[in-house]
Amino acid sequence: MFDEVEENPTSRHVELGRCFAIEYGIDLIVSVGGGSSMDCAKGVNFLLTNGGTMADYQGFGKATKPMLPSIGVPTTAGTGSEAQSYALIADEQSHMKMACGDRKAAFPCRYS
Repeated sequence: MFDEVEENPTSRHVELGRCFAIEYGIDLIVSVGGGSSMDCAKGVNFLLTNGGTMADYQGFGKATKPMLPSIGVPTTAGTGSEAQSYALIADEQSHMKMACGDRKAAFPCRYS
């Protein structure tokens, strides 16, 4: 379990998550929590599967390779991160927030 996400995740949090994922050889991402944990999970998925840095994914549709399957389990109401394909990640150095999105980053929605 990676639990080093803080409010308003930065590129540093995402990189720590990427290193954790590599160390444990994960093949599925499950994010439990609010928007910060879900955004960080999406960021980890970008870097783990497509390489580079978060700045490479600013905008939409920049992931050229498949991404890992992921599940979002919201425990708060507010950001709606579980229902859309963007991750809002701040650059660790400049503190500028980057909106990084791709259809492949969205958590699947299934209702029974």
